[in-house]
Amino acid sequence: MPKPKKKTSTSPALPANDLDTTVTQAIGQLSAIETSLGTAPPITATDKRRSIKMRKGGEAIAATIGALAQQHQAELPSVQVAPMIAALSKVETLQPLVTSVAAFAQRLDDTVFSAQSAAWTIALQLYALLQRMAATNGALASALPAIIAARVHSNRLIAERSGFIAYAILALIAATIYWPLTPAIEPNRWCQARDRLRNRVQS
Repeated sequence: MPKPKKKTSTSPALPANDLDTTVTQAIGQLSAIETSLGTAPPITATDKRRSIKMRKGGEAIAATIGALAQQHQAELPSVQVAPMIAALSKVETLQPLVTSVAAFAQRLDDTVFSAQSAAWTIALQLYALLQRMAATNGALASALPAIIAARVHSNRLIAERSGFIAYAILALIAATIYWPLTPAIEPNRWCQARDRLRNRVQS
């Protein structure tokens, strides 16, 4: 018979205040753990390339070599078994922590990515709405170039010129639509369109 699948439970997200507290406490605990591990010289990418890398399963091989060296007294003043055993012990002790921290870091990265994606999706939707509203709102239209420049990493002056051109095109389209209308046919709409065009030209 097939084994029943285990149900995975997901804990609800913490409120903002609780999340801030948790993050602050976690950073403090991580700092304390790092201090307790002692200082270690930084290792650059060049240092790693030049260093000898342990092969997969090398810990067991090194332990066997060390036992044989001690058994046959195959040691030199500069090549001792004891430092090797101490290094192997450190690897064995820290490896579970490395695995756990890597998994935790991946979860944090996924959580941040999901939050960024959700925020940016809403921001783009709001930006599209603001663009439509800017066609009839001069103050809003003047504020959008700064957002455009930040979005495309462009110069604000260029963005303002682009926004002015787009704004002028919208004004021409509106003029093409409303100008043929006469006050006798649609007085209110004609007057409103005329006033908007005058305000845009003056601004």
